[in-house]
Amino acid sequence: MKINILLAEDHAMVRQAIRSVISTSAIIGDIWEAKNGHEAVLKFYKHKPHLVIIDYEMPNFDGLYAIKKIAAQSSKTPILLLSAFLTRDRLQEAIRAGIRGCLTKDTNSVEIEAAIKKLVAGGYWFKGQIAEFASEILISSINPNIKQVQDSNKVSLTSRERDILKLFAEGLNSNEIAGKLSINIRTVELNKSNLYKKINARSPIELARYALREKIAKL
Repeated sequence: MKINILLAEDHAMVRQAIRSVISTSAIIGDIWEAKNGHEAVLKFYKHKPHLVIIDYEMPNFDGLYAIKKIAAQSSKTPILLLSAFLTRDRLQEAIRAGIRGCLTKDTNSVEIEAAIKKLVAGGYWFKGQIAEFASEILISSINPNIKQVQDSNKVSLTSRERDILKLFAEGLNSNEIAGKLSINIRTVELNKSNLYKKINARSPIELARYALREKIAKL
């Protein structure tokens, strides 16, 4: 049986890129597209796809709204969240709304196909950093005291480090941050180096995710 998919993503280029990736798979049948949350709900009612792939950030009712509506209409239809940046709080909201899996937008075609197969078969898909977030959500829901321990162990950042991290997560490079804060670039690089060590981050993406998760920066 071919798997029919509803793909909801507001950016046309991203939507077409995802479509081109998943359409190459022999297991995929029809693919219907939606460019916002409202359209996603309407097309779900019309086409009754086997699986929904949906972005979190969309205009005219966001992905979270659509997930809630779709899950309420059909709890058996698996929903796969696709997001560029994902915080722990956002993932928690999405899980509560009804998703069964989550992938970042830089995921390769092999993993997307594996996730689709797993969800349609009745399973779940949370891997890597997303799995760590999901584990924290599960554990804290079972034992609220765990969250209190996590909060007490939060990394302590200086005001300068927080300012630099915020601007970095918002997309500014080191030169732009130096100009914005009226400091030299060496100070920026030194603080970024300290941030990598304190947060135990291994890439710029992990730094940005930390900033979003801890509400130091916003998308």
